[in-house]
Amino acid sequence: MKKNVYSITLLEDVVRAVDRAAFDCGLTRSALINKILAENLGLSTPETRQRDIFTEMARLMSGDDNFLIHREDRNSLFAVKSSLRFKYNPTIRYSVVIYPDAGDFFGEVRAVLRTQNPGLISELDSFFSMWQKLEDAYFGLRLSDFGSGRFVRRLQTPPNASPDTLGRVTARYIRTLNDGITAHFRLSPDISASAAMLSELYGDYIRRSNETV
Repeated sequence: MKKNVYSITLLEDVVRAVDRAAFDCGLTRSALINKILAENLGLSTPETRQRDIFTEMARLMSGDDNFLIHREDRNSLFAVKSSLRFKYNPTIRYSVVIYPDAGDFFGEVRAVLRTQNPGLISELDSFFSMWQKLEDAYFGLRLSDFGSGRFVRRLQTPPNASPDTLGRVTARYIRTLNDGITAHFRLSPDISASAAMLSELYGDYIRRSNETV
């Protein structure tokens, strides 16, 4: 959404009140004024859109025993943690970043394994490699990057998607990704069994959804 610079005249008391409120919200003066005007005029801003996406994700994931909402910072990202049932009980942190200007992609999911164990990192990279190949084959383009136990996946914007829809499809993608990781570690070190399972899991994910990201 394009922004322009405008000059407006305000009472000093109004400016002081705006500055206090902006500080409390962690916003700049201009950002808060823009937010107040947009909300009162019934307009959507990148900030309100991001907030609505995160709110829907929190609603859908807060009751899921597989995830713990680790941080919900409406000004930057949404993050959840999931523990793997594997030796050393490693934890995966998923975070979502929403782009301020949505085009073909509205944001990205990031996954990182919270461990320094080289064996676990190597095993997770093996999973990411298989997952990436599945998505490359389905979408016909490269949407992800990975390495050293880290994974970044750009999220494609479905046609005419509302913030609630974007929150729903993002939460569903994270659940599917986490199911894949969990199953891969359960089947380790049988790579053939894992590859077959992931193909079935991803195929089911595609078949059951009218909106894929």
